[in-house]
Amino acid sequence: MICHIARHLSYVFYYLIKQKLKEENAAKQEEYGFCIMDSHREKIGNFRIEPPSLFRGRGEHPKQGMLKRRVQPEDVIINCSK
Repeated sequence: MICHIARHLSYVFYYLIKQKLKEENAAKQEEYGFCIMDSHREKIGNFRIEPPSLFRGRGEHPKQGMLKRRVQPEDVIINCSK
């Protein structure tokens, strides 16, 4: 009986944590995911930056296994051209 309750509680906690993360991501999307360009609200393609890690690639990529460095603010270029 306790096993069933523990399983049920773990599912409920998983669902609650998943809902909280979804709400946080939606709030970030609303705050950072749009810009005003020519007085129109435009959706930004990708505003998230990947953390430094090993480049995995797909197949026999020549850069596979190399380190991806941390992106600094001065490395970011915003292109608003048409």
